[in-house]
Amino acid sequence: MRNVGQIMARVWLAMLLLPGAYRGGAATTNPVDGVWQSSGYGLIARIQGEEVAFYDVTATTCIRHLAPPWVDFPLGRAARMSADGRSLVAVSPWGLTRMYFDRLSAVPARCSDESRAAKDPSYNFEVFWQTFAENYAFFAERGVDWQRVGSTYRPRLDAVSDDAGLREMFADIFRQLQDQHVMLITDQGIMRSGLPAIVARWYEAGDAHSVPAAEQMLRTKLTEYMSPSWRRYLDPGSLQQVSSNIARATAMGGRIGYLSIASEWHYTSPDSAQLDERAAADRQFSRVFSGFSGKQGIIVDLRLNSGGSDEIGLDIAGWLADRNRPGFTKCARDGASTTPAQRVQVQRQSAAFSGPTVVLVSNLTTSAGENIALMVKDFPQVILVGDRTSGVHSDPLTKSLPNGWRFILSNEIFVAPDGTAYEGIGVPPDILVPYEPEEVRSSGVDPLLEKALELLSVRNFPAVAAAVRRPRGSGRPSRCHR
Repeated sequence: MRNVGQIMARVWLAMLLLPGAYRGGAATTNPVDGVWQSSGYGLIARIQGEEVAFYDVTATTCIRHLAPPWVDFPLGRAARMSADGRSLVAVSPWGLTRMYFDRLSAVPARCSDESRAAKDPSYNFEVFWQTFAENYAFFAERGVDWQRVGSTYRPRLDAVSDDAGLREMFADIFRQLQDQHVMLITDQGIMRSGLPAIVARWYEAGDAHSVPAAEQMLRTKLTEYMSPSWRRYLDPGSLQQVSSNIARATAMGGRIGYLSIASEWHYTSPDSAQLDERAAADRQFSRVFSGFSGKQGIIVDLRLNSGGSDEIGLDIAGWLADRNRPGFTKCARDGASTTPAQRVQVQRQSAAFSGPTVVLVSNLTTSAGENIALMVKDFPQVILVGDRTSGVHSDPLTKSLPNGWRFILSNEIFVAPDGTAYEGIGVPPDILVPYEPEEVRSSGVDPLLEKALELLSVRNFPAVAAAVRRPRGSGRPSRCHR
């Protein structure tokens, strides 16, 4: 575990090297070329000019990382170096996350060891098991003894002779973790852990064996499962599909605004080709919220939200904020400790809606979608209605296996403004109303929308919001150090 001095040095380095920060005089002339090892995340980078080679590294293994998001990441241009040339800090390729790197004298010898066959099941299991052992942050929350997993499955490797047998072994381990962010990506498709039963059926029936196919399938299911209640409760002719992610409408004769958000990713389209994801999302939400001005209240429906970019999620929270507010704190597992805590602020959008707001959530509200719920749950004008969210807040960490497969795990801890974390248990609603997708689709009767409209019809919404607010600190204690 790092001592306090090392932690404070890292925090100071981050402050010193952020864009616009005081640099204390002349800029450093030390080149970033060389070998760098990350704190947490299990990465080594070799930088030579514009060329960057990344390695997935553990205490016993090291293999080239050849998959997104790292394979094309220009760390040499994105990172900033300390004055003594011994440390780098950079924002990760998935945005927002601050990462730290320390200089090494050379790439470890094990990174060029080709003595083991890439297809060897024992070798692949070792990389898989060791990577989880050093990076996965939630064994306790998931009730899994990882040492026991290793001692149970290693003897069985003698009977594993091919990829099919290894996939079956990993599937058995995945069932124990029950973490939706844990995935195995092979030429046979995606193997997932901990999916709700209805989503597992959707994937199986829809043959969604790639990430893009799965995302498209979930958007289709949102429309299919929500349309009956939209027809029943929303003003006729008011529903507008702003994009594949956003549907907006009105209810109660135009007095209430309604917004459904499918995910926090893939906001770009052919007509926004010059925009990045965040800019494209901002343009779409600007259109939506300009139409909410003067409404008695709004409903934000996150029940079938599959997640995506934390930056876009942060911006969505800003569209609901009455003022700038704490967003979340995050850190990553780093051996027995964590990386320095990174605090993120919700910036209120200039045209934000800060009147009575009901946010609908369910156990199908996932990842960046539930991070929105985590941020807005303490906004004084917001009431969360529905069921607990999925409880998978971490950004997924992608790793490589020697045989060419990829796997994904959860290594980051997200902490709510109240100082607690909800990984594995989900963000609780203020008012519990279970969401039954099949019943809503078949009958059109939607208890969550009914409750939202009821709440937005009361005369003293702020008093109701204060009365139903859950006590602060209802999650698990934070493990991010300060």
